[in-house]
Amino acid sequence: RPLRFGEGFLGKVAAEQRRVLIPRLNMAEFLANAAPEYRALAERFPAHSLLAVPLKAHGHTLGVLGMARDQTPQA
Repeated sequence: RPLRFGEGFLGKVAAEQRRVLIPRLNMAEFLANAAPEYRALAERFPAHSLLAVPLKAHGHTLGVLGMARDQTPQA
């Protein structure tokens, strides 16, 4: 689906035109603000950290690159 500026975590990053690093994510707070279509995915794969960077070219925001570090225990 297209990125909706100002909506959800990635939309806010796009609207504010700044990178965001959350080294220790509060999952309860994140889920409370997640877009409904992404909530189930976020619950299934809980994140420990998030990084998001707006992707820009020629003065226009094309999208947002988001990366997460999961909370899965290492074997």
